[in-house]
Amino acid sequence: MAYLVKVKRSPYWYVRYRDIHTGKPIQKNTKLRTADRTDTKAAMRIRDKHSADEAKVAPSRGEEFLAWVPEFLKKHYKNENSKKRYQYAWDSVAQWLAEKNIRHPAEIKYAHAEDYIDWRTEQGASHNTARLEMKFLSSLVTTAIRREIVTANPMAAYKVGTSGTKEKPDLTDDDIKAARLAFKKKPVWMSIVLEICLNLGCRFNESSIPKSHINFQTMKITICDSKRKPGDKRKFFTVPITKTFSEYLKKLPFENGLTVPALDGVMNQRFNETMRAACGTTSHSCRVAFISRCHRAGLSEMEAMRLVNHSRSLVHHIYSRLSSEDLRPALTKVKPPPPVTEDP
Repeated sequence: MAYLVKVKRSPYWYVRYRDIHTGKPIQKNTKLRTADRTDTKAAMRIRDKHSADEAKVAPSRGEEFLAWVPEFLKKHYKNENSKKRYQYAWDSVAQWLAEKNIRHPAEIKYAHAEDYIDWRTEQGASHNTARLEMKFLSSLVTTAIRREIVTANPMAAYKVGTSGTKEKPDLTDDDIKAARLAFKKKPVWMSIVLEICLNLGCRFNESSIPKSHINFQTMKITICDSKRKPGDKRKFFTVPITKTFSEYLKKLPFENGLTVPALDGVMNQRFNETMRAACGTTSHSCRVAFISRCHRAGLSEMEAMRLVNHSRSLVHHIYSRLSSEDLRPALTKVKPPPPVTEDP
């Protein structure tokens, strides 16, 4: 089984493994930095490959997690988004397994479920993220049962509820100014994503838009809905854009024909880290802010839903953040009851 090793005075990960021909231990510099999250995940994949290679020549080790899980992920998840999501989950789970020196599914105990959640939340992950990854680990043990590696899954009996979804706050004008200032110090694509999300109310990964989907003559833009399946007829939707936003889009470089490069989970994390530092929230608050502005402007629910491609009122209502003061103008339109003519 291969391991990642930190070496004193070196910023890089080293991988320790056995030569499959000689059986001698080897320690090699990966040239991937320990302080970089993307590099660390790449180093984990190098470790996984060496472990898989060792397992091929050592059948007794072929049942260990690292010997079969990486290949299982490639074959089991056909949808690219699902594959990425569970690869991220596996990267965290594999790190925990290494720290606990757990190699084989038979070593998993009931107590490990709670231990994993505590460990992951201490790393900064949300309770719900830790819970999802723990459930993923449990599903791997269940898969090991089907492969006749083990006979039981102790984690399956562990029940843990979600912590509830935190309400995404609205963005004030000051919040937007703070975010724009913070993103000026970051890669250009981050500022572009911010402006697209603010002006369209779209989700983070929907802001990578082909130039061919923007019609500057009719001032309309076509967005790919990231929440719908590829075959859904509502996968793409078209909305109008303002003259100001149209002029902003015309100035973009459109490298590779896109507003910004294709976005992934790591880029989303980097974007949200900057948003949290600037105004204490994430990219999703841009969607909340857009929908709330629609309602304050007096748009009907149907109009606002069409602009952000919501299909259900129940989902749409979650996003509106109207305060009592926002309702004051509406109250003036309501005919009051007859005045009191007599003392009670």
